[in-house]
Amino acid sequence: MTHEAARETLIPGLVSITFRHLLPEEIVNLCVKNGLRSVEWGGDIHVPRGALPRAREAARLCRANGLDIAAYGSYYRFEDILHLPGPLKDNPAPAHSAAPSPPRFADVLESAAALGAPRIRVWAGVTGSEETSPESRSRIVQAARHHADSAGRRGIELCFEYHGGTLTDTPDSTRGLLADIDHPNVFTFWQPRHHLSTEENAAALRALLPWVKNVHVFHWGPGGFTDRRALEGCREAIRSYCRILADGGGTHPVLLEFVKNDDPASLNDDSAALLGIIREDYSSSRGCRLFSSATESPRPVASSRGRYPFRAPRA
Repeated sequence: MTHEAARETLIPGLVSITFRHLLPEEIVNLCVKNGLRSVEWGGDIHVPRGALPRAREAARLCRANGLDIAAYGSYYRFEDILHLPGPLKDNPAPAHSAAPSPPRFADVLESAAALGAPRIRVWAGVTGSEETSPESRSRIVQAARHHADSAGRRGIELCFEYHGGTLTDTPDSTRGLLADIDHPNVFTFWQPRHHLSTEENAAALRALLPWVKNVHVFHWGPGGFTDRRALEGCREAIRSYCRILADGGGTHPVLLEFVKNDDPASLNDDSAALLGIIREDYSSSRGCRLFSSATESPRPVASSRGRYPFRAPRA
């Protein structure tokens, strides 16, 4: 693949749950300010499932400011169907049940459609591949096929979160799950595992590349999830993952997630690092819509709050 073609495959963006404390307008403003091109909207806070007006407003904000929607991060977990007796259903638990009603995938799908998301991120259960029973695995496979059919009819892809404590906790388990599901509308996301070396993570990405859609990138220290550090500290690792994606072809949103101190000011440096990797490797701003100079001001965000444009507070 030529560098000209390769740089078009990587779309820098942000996972909105990086800043759960911010409003959607603020998320969009940060993306525009930092030269990012896409947003994966979280279904737990910014675009709750079933809240269609919220989904439409997030979509409007993205359209008004030239941002792509990378995905709907629904947080729908397939354990929601594991406790339902009988054939797989999209319905909540019966009214007489003392158990809380599981979320309906139909609500997830309607929110994704209202958002205009090309894909939905879901989780493959709540136990790792070594702990999940064959019966539970079979139910997850059945559910994935069922929901992939429903999503496919709306032109939306179904993608698994690549994560510990689920059936996608290793490359082999993920490949096995995708093979068992055997559905043309089922894919996976990918992210580096902080306890693995760059070489091990790169091997995992290569193994899953035919099914990979979005990629989440971040830098964690030995402390893991709460030990969040600047992306610059793992620049070479991120560069190696981006090269694998580019060489494999296709289009991949590469999305920043979890910044140091959960501080919007940290996004400035992390965005610069990610865009720098893309710029250095592919020597063009065309694929990542960089501002032409460091002093150029981004356009104000079109807000839902009356006629005045919203601007995030200065860090």
